[in-house]
Amino acid sequence: MNKSKKGFTLLETLVVATIFSFIGLAIATSFLSGIKIWDRARNTDFIKYNNLLSLEMIARELRQAIDYPLIGFAVKAGEFSFLTLVNGSLVKVTYVFDSEKHALLRRQVGLKDILANKEEENTKERIVLTSLEELSLSYFYRYFDPDLNREVYAWKEVKEGITILAFAIKLQGKVKNELFSKTVLIPIS
Repeated sequence: MNKSKKGFTLLETLVVATIFSFIGLAIATSFLSGIKIWDRARNTDFIKYNNLLSLEMIARELRQAIDYPLIGFAVKAGEFSFLTLVNGSLVKVTYVFDSEKHALLRRQVGLKDILANKEEENTKERIVLTSLEELSLSYFYRYFDPDLNREVYAWKEVKEGITILAFAIKLQGKVKNELFSKTVLIPIS
């Protein structure tokens, strides 16, 4: 008498349940990891990272500044300009803090246009820093102190317009209530 088996044994059922448990655990882990990555990407402050990259671009241009007597390195409250090399040609670059737009603007005009008095009509302007609430400039310079009878090096915050030969520039600002500072050594001085 031959009895045919119908159904699964307890061991077969446990093996299948274990396999499905591991598959479910793998799917749940992948899903939770995906949610964490999505949340991290959503909370990333891209404005902050963009502004950090822009500060590095400004620092690179300052390091490539050229000491040219006709233009010089000029600073005033919320603005600084200098001559630099961009794509193989000499240009005057001016960075201006626009408090209404909450941005740092970059203006560029070629040396040929400056010498031909066509500076106004050939100026290119673009925004480099956004969400900028405030900006202050300081410069590191050398002067002779008669009391000490020697040369002294000091930082000075820019209040009025001046053409200087600075050893370093410090940009300090605030973006989304977070302070930042970038000090750039200028090798031309």
